[in-house]
Amino acid sequence: MADPQFKQWGENANGFNSDLWFKIKPNVTNTFRIVTEGYVEYSAHQFKKDPHDDKDFGRKIKCSGVFLKDENSSTTRYVYQAGTCPNCDLDIIESAGKNEDGTVKPGKPGRKQHFVFGVYEYESGKYKILDIKWGVQSSLVTLKEENGPLVNYDIKIRFNPKESPNNMYKVLSGSDKPLSAEALAVIERDRNLDQILALAKIPTYDKVLADMKRVRPDIDKQLAALTSKAIIIDSENFDKKTAAVEVDTDFAAYAT
Repeated sequence: MADPQFKQWGENANGFNSDLWFKIKPNVTNTFRIVTEGYVEYSAHQFKKDPHDDKDFGRKIKCSGVFLKDENSSTTRYVYQAGTCPNCDLDIIESAGKNEDGTVKPGKPGRKQHFVFGVYEYESGKYKILDIKWGVQSSLVTLKEENGPLVNYDIKIRFNPKESPNNMYKVLSGSDKPLSAEALAVIERDRNLDQILALAKIPTYDKVLADMKRVRPDIDKQLAALTSKAIIIDSENFDKKTAAVEVDTDFAAYAT
């Protein structure tokens, strides 16, 4: 049973309901048309009550971590700023190892990037919101490079949960037939870009910690105990309550 205090994705504010999300079904061809000129991004952790329980997929909790570009690196590299996300701090501590000289080797934040945009689902004849991760997103970028703007043709996704993670999703282009008048009317009526943009808003440190506590009530004590045993990363002394930064709310232009 879901924790009534814990807002589930699809059950919270901004006008969301479970029917609004496009669910990629296994072992069938999921066909849709992208109907937003791009996408927004957010990061999230799958936070488990028991981190060692392989059957627990965890709760999705958005990340408040601040990652700043390393200006001294010869490649594009972003460095996590300690103390800006309790979930990132926990990941770094729990996955820490040791260097050859015995010093602590920090782990890595376990957050995942999510990409969100609006679609028209042919099966239901409804406008929906699709939330994907990097594997599917990179396939869409490839389609755009090969076939042009993604809004100009259907997208087909085949999902086989028995395949390896790299092969679970097959993404193909479909018909470039224009959308029907009925479909366009549905999109015009139901598409709400503010709903999608709301997902890109980064939560505060305290909001993330509160969500984690609903899964593990003693998580703040666990963090304090773990932190006292290891130096996880050089902190820039960010204010935990205000460290979350706002993202550019313009849709990234991969669809155009």
